[in-house]
Amino acid sequence: MPKVVITKGPDRKKEIEVAEGTTIQEVMLAENPETGNWPAPTVCIYRGKPLSRQLWENTVLLKDSVVAFFEYPMG
Repeated sequence: MPKVVITKGPDRKKEIEVAEGTTIQEVMLAENPETGNWPAPTVCIYRGKPLSRQLWENTVLLKDSVVAFFEYPMG
């Protein structure tokens, strides 16, 4: 099952598993149902490299995929 790691600041980390075939865009929408977007600037790392937001809608997570979202600190 694909794994998603979401980091919001130094102390808030969440790991979830999603169904195979889920897109990165669907993960973001599921995690932010009220706004459909992250509350702060966020970087997505997929296959060890930053992935442009333009590609999230068409990037499908497979059984061994790992994607990480890192929120930029605000302040």
